[in-house]
Amino acid sequence: MEIQCGKYTVKIVQDHDYTPGSADNVREYNRHYFPDPDYTSSLLGIDVYEDDNLLDSALIGTNGQRVYEGAVIVEEERIIFSSADRLYCLSVPQLEPLWTTKADTTYCFEVFRYGADYIVHGELEITRIDHNGNICWQRSGADIFSTPEGINDFVMTDEYILAHDWQHNSYKFDYDGNAIV
Repeated sequence: MEIQCGKYTVKIVQDHDYTPGSADNVREYNRHYFPDPDYTSSLLGIDVYEDDNLLDSALIGTNGQRVYEGAVIVEEERIIFSSADRLYCLSVPQLEPLWTTKADTTYCFEVFRYGADYIVHGELEITRIDHNGNICWQRSGADIFSTPEGINDFVMTDEYILAHDWQHNSYKFDYDGNAIV
């Protein structure tokens, strides 16, 4: 995945070939970031370029898949993205970890900006996280927040969040986390 962040280009790839501590790695990273030692089943390589010049690189240990387009928010000097159950925030261009938050019990599908905060559509929870990575509120349902058809599972309107679970139950929450009946 390639993302523009101001004058910088950020590239995020899953590095299947990297083995932490091995001298046989094809490439090296300036920083290694493993927020949880058990989170090493998937390694994300992140590079920051200005024009075609590599400025910095980092390797992040996660427990998930590659990063998807709907799971990234680009801000002026930082990127926010989800992988597996966590939301990560890194500075750009330095790739310094600013914060990491476990935003879902299992998997974060998407992340959206809401004012200065973020709303995470997770598999088991809907979570509001503030600009500094603190959880404001978190709500769950009777089943996973996805329908078998995968259509209109999660919608944000001006007044509320509407989510549907696997059993087609509907959930409405205001932006303070209150259930709307």
